[in-house]
Amino acid sequence: MKNLSLILNAILFLLVGYLFMDKFSADKVVEAPITEEGTSEVPKIVYINSDSLIANYAEFQKIKTEMEAKQNKEDAALKSRGRSLERDMGSLQQEMMTLQQDAQGGNLSRVDYEARAAKIQEKEQKLTQKQQSLMADQQRIAEKLMREGQEVNDELQLKIKSKLEQLKAEKGYEYILSYGLGSGVLVADPRYDITNTVLSILNAQTGDE
Repeated sequence: MKNLSLILNAILFLLVGYLFMDKFSADKVVEAPITEEGTSEVPKIVYINSDSLIANYAEFQKIKTEMEAKQNKEDAALKSRGRSLERDMGSLQQEMMTLQQDAQGGNLSRVDYEARAAKIQEKEQKLTQKQQSLMADQQRIAEKLMREGQEVNDELQLKIKSKLEQLKAEKGYEYILSYGLGSGVLVADPRYDITNTVLSILNAQTGDE
């Protein structure tokens, strides 16, 4: 169940990791024109701070909260089943020890011993089935969360790219790069940071929905 608790973080990391590829980034570095003070020339290359976008994009934070709640609920249910299974296994082990002690003390006939041993074996088989079912459900839930995360990822990418396409056409940008931890842009001039502009557009859209 520990692996399940890590799934959400992986999903949320993937949600915006590649939002600014294709038409919004370049395979090689292209020098941006320097806009002289007092001119109205539009820069051809601008960028978005992906870390700031994640932290301040209202819809992303809403989805993150919803997915965390869902993950926590599933995780709590699995842990509860796991604890119950551990208790049942402990009780079964105690029964096995008691049976052996009674047998060694000469307090059981062969018939009684075999009858109790058969019941213990039956309980053991049922607990094994429960354990297998728990493991299967854990895998199923993990895969379900991953699918849902990918669906959210695809939806957000389409939504953000659509807005970036509009902004790119309106402003005349040639490239919109992603700047942040793990991105290909190592340093950037804050004059070409359009993160706040993009956030205003995205959050305004979220408020209208």
